[in-house]
Amino acid sequence: MEINSLFIRNLRVIIAASICDGTIDDKELKNIQAYVDKESQNVGIVIKEAASELIKSATSDPLHFTRQTLVDFGNTTFSMAERIYLINSAIEAVRADGLMLSDEIRFIKALTMKLGLSDAIVESLAGKWWIIDASNDIL
Repeated sequence: MEINSLFIRNLRVIIAASICDGTIDDKELKNIQAYVDKESQNVGIVIKEAASELIKSATSDPLHFTRQTLVDFGNTTFSMAERIYLINSAIEAVRADGLMLSDEIRFIKALTMKLGLSDAIVESLAGKWWIIDASNDIL
């Protein structure tokens, strides 16, 4: 069974956004698992296996995984809807732990550039995404 490539790309961006600071904390891992569980309802074990392999790859070399994700995304053509979906997923992932670290901000800015989105578009979609509002529920 073929895995939806947008699912895999979105999963890669969520994992890269979660690990760009060097680690995936428990809350980020739970959010990744929730996404995989939601998407795997129709496809099942194939998606869970792919997710497990991506997480293993990311945790073995976080910097390489993050950089390679950015390179791959820079070489891929996405529709505007896909680009918006991916950047929103990345922003939700970096905000999940309630912290906004400089590595996470750099990752989002690099992803924005690789996806060909302007800062104005991203801010119009996600507001001042680099500011954590403790009253907001993320993901």
